[in-house]
Amino acid sequence: MIDFKLIAVRPRKGCSSHILKALKTDQFYFFDSGYEPRTNNDWIKKKEANSNYVPEHFFYSGSSNTSLKSVNIQALVGKNGEGKSSLTELCLRIFNNYYKAKKVHEVTERLIFIEDLYAELYFLNDQKTYCISVSADNNKNVHAELFTLNQNGDIKEVIDLNIIDQLFFVINVNYSHYSLNSLDFIKESHQDNNRVKHSWIDKVFHRNDGYQTPMTLHPYRIKGNIDINTERELINQRLISLILTEPSYEFINKDLKVESFSFKKFDKTPIQNHLTNLTNNHELEESTHDKQMDQDKFNLDLLPEGLGAKYFVEQLNRFIDDWTPPEYRRSDWMDYVSVDDDNFKFINGTPIERIKTYLTWLDIQGKEEIINMWVMSQLAYDMVKQFDIKSKLHNSLFQYLCIKATKILRYPQYKAVNNFIKSKKYQDAIYIFIDNIEFENSHISLKFNQALHLLKLVIKSPDCKLSLFYSNFFENEKEKTNVELPELKSFIEEAIGLSDNKILKIYLNPPGIFKKSIILKDADKKETIKLGAISSGEYQKIGLLSSIIYHLTNLDSIQEVFHGDANTYKNVLLILDEIELYFHPDFQRTLLSDLLDRISKVNFRQLEAINLLFVTHSPFILSDIPKNNVMFLEKGKQSYPMSENTFGANIHTLLQHGFFLNSVPIGEFAKNKINELFDTLNQQTDLVPNLEKRILMVGEPFLKSQLLKKYHERIPSKNIDSLIKRITELESIIHDRNK
Repeated sequence: MIDFKLIAVRPRKGCSSHILKALKTDQFYFFDSGYEPRTNNDWIKKKEANSNYVPEHFFYSGSSNTSLKSVNIQALVGKNGEGKSSLTELCLRIFNNYYKAKKVHEVTERLIFIEDLYAELYFLNDQKTYCISVSADNNKNVHAELFTLNQNGDIKEVIDLNIIDQLFFVINVNYSHYSLNSLDFIKESHQDNNRVKHSWIDKVFHRNDGYQTPMTLHPYRIKGNIDINTERELINQRLISLILTEPSYEFINKDLKVESFSFKKFDKTPIQNHLTNLTNNHELEESTHDKQMDQDKFNLDLLPEGLGAKYFVEQLNRFIDDWTPPEYRRSDWMDYVSVDDDNFKFINGTPIERIKTYLTWLDIQGKEEIINMWVMSQLAYDMVKQFDIKSKLHNSLFQYLCIKATKILRYPQYKAVNNFIKSKKYQDAIYIFIDNIEFENSHISLKFNQALHLLKLVIKSPDCKLSLFYSNFFENEKEKTNVELPELKSFIEEAIGLSDNKILKIYLNPPGIFKKSIILKDADKKETIKLGAISSGEYQKIGLLSSIIYHLTNLDSIQEVFHGDANTYKNVLLILDEIELYFHPDFQRTLLSDLLDRISKVNFRQLEAINLLFVTHSPFILSDIPKNNVMFLEKGKQSYPMSENTFGANIHTLLQHGFFLNSVPIGEFAKNKINELFDTLNQQTDLVPNLEKRILMVGEPFLKSQLLKKYHERIPSKNIDSLIKRITELESIIHDRNK
């Protein structure tokens, strides 16, 4: 039986106070109440009897069309400040130090050790109980190991091998503005050789490493800031892909259906856009300025005076303009670039290798893309002579391919290509790269293959409807064009029929050479609106669900190709931290069901188990999860406040017990006003004016009846009159409703 879930986490003695915060050392925190500490509190064991056991396949039954066999759902609840974030961050720290210590893959070398971290994390995988144990007082004294426990909690086997497939990939989703800010982790930063401080959490945030670092934080942040416009664009891209491949995504909700897509041309060519984005990178400019102030670290005399990374990006832009076909060229910049048939060596008299060294020294996230653009421009200068670039569409697709290639070359499975590039064998590098990437059916190559297949289609089959649609759009003067969803789907189906090997439908989805918008139709009003015009809450829910499915399908697509250099995963831990922030109570009520529904519609090929951990304040989410799978936190300790089961429980009961609401579940202002009414009625003083009207404002039936009872005890002569008046009011309301 495939089963994967978190069991417990325990901070150990020696763990730093800034890591612990409200948490207690040497205390187990159980995500699954079917386990308990052993008598001597050294390890954990499974309880002999567990009345709250969750049946197998309770959340997900699986099917023959998917590799996914198990979905487990857990919850972590408690008041603000009780230790929920501290606990999830402790888990992330454990993963970080373990992956760093074991060097599970080349990319994990960039992770930063967290000092003074002593902790254990327990999980179940395929009926085996595992423990990850980490301890580190500094970078030179690190201990990390993975071992299994038997039923009694004894150590069964210490695992020394780097068996990443027996662990899991971690996705942490948190949209809170004040969470996971690297500036808040300054005590856990590391200073590199250039005296620049990096927080460990900076290295966990990453966009495009092909999921080779075994955990990621979503959405992407730079110094705590989320670029919301970038997030909106990513949501748009993910949704379009899902809409064209999965029929259920044609309905955004019960009222809105996808009507069509709108495409808009960019003002610049793909490479111009890409380099402009790099040039405008605030981090790049900031790092360049800081580094240039440090004359001792790099001999700036070797470079033209006053030149920064931004200058070299601009010069690269100009060089690429020069090998662009003449009809699409802005101007001639040959004076700036020295070129021979296979290579270019100087920019304005500065050796390219010196520029690469300088960019590497800057040590910023953007520098890899800048350096790869130099490499790819060398390849592209030779490649462009082999392609029959006849149209604007051809040119845009070709440039887009160059950009995607620069990103893909970073991945470990393309070492061979990079080796040919270093030895100046550009022709060989081109052919190896194209041959390899066409057979890699993963998210890494998806956007590249979409552009490549479309370029092949418009060259080989220029008269097919999909080719004509894109070609006509690029050649005419219109900035925008629309295509209805059924029409675009039919174009794609025709193109698939014309292909030699019946390519995957997803490879003919619209490539990233223009801006794309989703147009919706309201079922009631029969009006069309853009996706961006729906409410922020609706947009957030759509974006959240599509992003989760996007990451899961990407992880599922990773294959053991190119001598097994790429990590593959069978298990995923998905931490959803207060994701209900945006949502109306009804959205909260349906969230878990909607997510499971989306997961059930994916035909996974490799993923076998998913564990969802909701860190939540929502009683609606909690009511969908059995108590066995819920951890209650109170003042940094695990608490057991509920005798009832949380699953299907009354919302008021959950609020009072599950969320430690120690008073009537109403607003504090209303509670104080009601208490004032009781105080007034209990005192032997004159009653305030309009007291009865104030009592009738109370909505809670029991409280209102008790207040009215006391009121009529104080004024018995008015009892009958007030009742008659109330009956008359109710009869009038009923009469009006029946009109």
